[in-house]
Amino acid sequence: EYLIFVDPDDYLAGDNVLELLYAKARQEKVSVCGGSLIRNVNNVLLKNFPKNTKLSRVEKEGRISFREYQYPYAHQRYIIRKEVLVKNNLFYPNYRRGQDIPFTAKLLHTVEEIYLVNCDIYVYRKNHKIEQFDLKKASDFIAALKDVLYLAVENNYNTLFNDIVCGINSFA
Repeated sequence: EYLIFVDPDDYLAGDNVLELLYAKARQEKVSVCGGSLIRNVNNVLLKNFPKNTKLSRVEKEGRISFREYQYPYAHQRYIIRKEVLVKNNLFYPNYRRGQDIPFTAKLLHTVEEIYLVNCDIYVYRKNHKIEQFDLKKASDFIAALKDVLYLAVENNYNTLFNDIVCGINSFA
């Protein structure tokens, strides 16, 4: 009925998080339900985030529309109704890097509203391996960002557009 995506080097934040999300999704009758992300950086768990990723933490439980939220990151902290993915032909684009960003943006745009719980759901490991970028990964990452920019422009998601552009500018 619901799916969750877990990267092989990450893990769930607790033994009961899936039951919590499932119960809340059913109770609230939503297709996407999620909670907070924790970053594991060199085996140190971090719950405080830089400004540009602060929306990975849920401060207030409740419903929120994508128009309000406009945050297409950390999709691993959501359970997603399988029927929504199949019915709307939502899948990861065939990119070697960054494919989760357009997937999440399209998903959240499609369902329009999600439910967020004030609970740690997912632990994302960072700096535990060396990431080697090659030309294919770099160009795929740029293509992923371009997909999201088009979605943002087509739907007047100004916050999303500015977030992506600011992210690109931070590399310049």
